Amino acid sequence: RYDGEDCTQMMMQRKDAANELAAELERMRFIDPLTGLQNRRAFSNALDKLTEAPSQDTVTAVLYMEPDGFDRLQRELSADMTDEFISDFARVVSKCAGDQDVTAHISDEGIAVLASRAAMSDIEALAQNILATYRSHVVEIGDRALSASCSIGMATLGRLASDAGEVITHARKSQAEAAQQGDQLVIYRPQLTAVESQDGDHNWIERIRFALNNHDFYTVQQSIVDLDGEGDQLQENIVFIRGEEGDHPPAEFMPHAEQNDLAGNIDRHMIPGLLKTMVDVTEKQVINLSTISILDYAFPGWFADQMKEACVDGSKIVLQIGVSAAQTNLRPAQRLMKELKPLGCSLSISQFDDERRSLQLLDHIGASYIKLKPELTTDLISNSKNQEAIRKIVDAAQAHDIEVIADEVADTSSLAVLWQCGVKLIAGAFLSDSSQVIAQ
Repeated sequence: RYDGEDCTQMMMQRKDAANELAAELERMRFIDPLTGLQNRRAFSNALDKLTEAPSQDTVTAVLYMEPDGFDRLQRELSADMTDEFISDFARVVSKCAGDQDVTAHISDEGIAVLASRAAMSDIEALAQNILATYRSHVVEIGDRALSASCSIGMATLGRLASDAGEVITHARKSQAEAAQQGDQLVIYRPQLTAVESQDGDHNWIERIRFALNNHDFYTVQQSIVDLDGEGDQLQENIVFIRGEEGDHPPAEFMPHAEQNDLAGNIDRHMIPGLLKTMVDVTEKQVINLSTISILDYAFPGWFADQMKEACVDGSKIVLQIGVSAAQTNLRPAQRLMKELKPLGCSLSISQFDDERRSLQLLDHIGASYIKLKPELTTDLISNSKNQEAIRKIVDAAQAHDIEVIADEVADTSSLAVLWQCGVKLIAGAFLSDSSQVIAQ
């Protein structure tokens, strides 16, 4: 009642005012108040999305950076001046980053950029631009002017990458390494251990995944010479992984790749580049295949398409598989050659020995070459047992019109013995100009 009369009181509010407030609150959940960049939560969400559904056409990496000598600056500057210093650092990084990049303040003094580019070199160029820009930048705080530098750690992700948190951890680890000298970019490379354990196997898996995403595989081409000088001239293509303390041959990483379904990825990663180098060569080219590729029903069709695209004659291609893989997967190996032999491709079987199972294999698979197990040519002159084993293999091979290759022959003194045993095709490091690096 109002002045003795009945009345109704109503309170009116603008509906859109509540919407504006809700939108601002939602924005504040993902924006860092100090720098105006996205916060760690928003950055992790964006990284998670890319990790779950990586692009096949681009390279994506996290750049994590901190100003060099920040601990010393904190002792010299007040809290307000320190905040202003970080805000200035964030503005410089944000201006260097592209519109499509995600830039965020993810730790006290750390800024991160999530960048996707067509090639790894483009992301490295972005990092170098940030280093150069901040190096030449003058930080003005109140009445003070400072020069500074920063250090950047880079970690990549892609179709084989692990979770977002691990990628950020790798980038921060590389930044800490870069900060030891300052004004540096360090790219994270998984370290390998020689321990044969579950953890050691995990390190190899991580290193192989990194190599696939960062072009750390390359091929060494080794000549296989004919002692007669009249038969086929061959070259074997052997894949290596680059390492900081020495490169790794296939014997070190392929067992781990086979066990963890990564060997087929290596084959498909390297073969297209290899085929492009074979257009004008005269020698037959030996390409090693993993067990995963033998079992892959889609591989023969894919390989045929790659040959066609590279304009390579199938008569130049010798596909090589290990003897144990052929014995264990005889039907898939037969199917592989049934589809590719009409294109002119031939087959070689490596790691061949004089065991009964190996010799019986020649009755069931149409090989053109067999490559001896390297242990059979060790100390050959004084080892009559190995000489007898080689003669036994050569006799079986000749019955099927198959040529025998002696692998990893260490010295010229063994050549005469191999000749007497009937082996005419030789591969070994002692051969002059026998290898070259290709398809990097």
